[in-house]
Amino acid sequence: MIQHGVRPSRTLAILECGKSAATGLGIFNAAKALNINVVALDKPGHWISKPEFASWREAFISIDRNLDDGLADRIIAAIEKYDGHIDGIISFFDPLLPATAAAAARLGLPGAPASALEIATDKHKTSEFDGRPAYRISSLEEAISIIGLKDSNLFYPLIVKPCSGWGSEGVFRVETEAELIRAVESIDFERHGTSFVIENYCDGPEVDANFVLCDGELLFFEASDDFPKDADLAGNDDGKGTLQTFIEVANVLPSSLPEDELELLKTSLHQSLLRLGFTSGFFHLEARVQGSRAEYVKGKDGLIDLQAKQTPSPRNPFAWLIEINARPPGLQASWASRATYGVDFWGLALSFALDDKTTARVLAAPFKSNNQYWCQIVFIPVQKGGVFESGDACQDLVERRPELAANISRSLCFFKRGDRVPEPSSGILTWIAYYLVFSRKSRRDLLEVADLVRGETQFVIS
Repeated sequence: MIQHGVRPSRTLAILECGKSAATGLGIFNAAKALNINVVALDKPGHWISKPEFASWREAFISIDRNLDDGLADRIIAAIEKYDGHIDGIISFFDPLLPATAAAAARLGLPGAPASALEIATDKHKTSEFDGRPAYRISSLEEAISIIGLKDSNLFYPLIVKPCSGWGSEGVFRVETEAELIRAVESIDFERHGTSFVIENYCDGPEVDANFVLCDGELLFFEASDDFPKDADLAGNDDGKGTLQTFIEVANVLPSSLPEDELELLKTSLHQSLLRLGFTSGFFHLEARVQGSRAEYVKGKDGLIDLQAKQTPSPRNPFAWLIEINARPPGLQASWASRATYGVDFWGLALSFALDDKTTARVLAAPFKSNNQYWCQIVFIPVQKGGVFESGDACQDLVERRPELAANISRSLCFFKRGDRVPEPSSGILTWIAYYLVFSRKSRRDLLEVADLVRGETQFVIS
């Protein structure tokens, strides 16, 4: 227990409450458990404003969330409409973080440095901060010109991605100028802004790394293996002129990278956060290990996993920072870590937003064994657009294969019968469903069960 008796009530404003009740559930559950009253700030008609969710919030205040220079002013104006005291403000959506921090500072509320968030929410600034060649580009002609410069230090394969993108949308690996042209033409600039980044591609194994800092001290760290995406495996296109994407397909907790490489990631990324100006809070980072002694190999049974390289890299490994997110990861990863380590990321984020470091220190303690089992997030990506003609794909699998259900701790189908599924070529990337699959036997057993779950998931898109 954090304390005896009833916790004192606090009030927290949350800007942007998630796409649906299912995606916002973890946040509001954590708020209820910590006796935090929520003032929801979101666009008119948002699901959290509906009468059936009145018990989830103390109040709802509509706000224009457009990303412009007046957003911080509108946040302050919305908070001033509330007839009561507000102890903090938070957002879980990256593009809203700088304005949220600016509003908090002006209101005298806790918050991360706006200067740090300006870098963390900009992919180009993040790459520059990490000390590698990266260029902010505004046109295809400029991209071709810069790549052609001898002193650009850019070499195919390259990564092309929006400066302010999210969800792996608009992120491509390109190996030729023809692929570069297709990549730039595929970015939705109305959705992700007018500028994009070009930088070198790192082929080392990728991890999702979660950090909890309190006054600079590292309270909790965990890393999971982000398995190769289609773009990693294909290297270019699918032979039909369509570039492969970086949408996630599988994530395994905990990582099986060599211990010294995990220590390298922990130390290097921790120092990156401190250099940027972050000292307290929850941080979700994505990184790779360049020159790792491990690589992904497909076994004779078709399963892919990390194995020691036959020929070790001649260079010492180093951490390649991809992005910094000053908030918990998406709902799949947050639920997975909560179940695997016993650490509630949403509760931590809410506590830091209230400057409640005592609670944060308690919530950051994992199980005595650290992880209680191995866990895989099985993502089922959308492969084509159309109309979803099935019911709940996850529930269908559970009913058809109850022996697999025994190893599924959580699942969610994102579409209902009749819903329109976005075409990936439109630039919008999403999943049909996800599962949290676990094993108490071994990592190998986990991979086998997860592969069956993926293969047994059935649905129809017309």
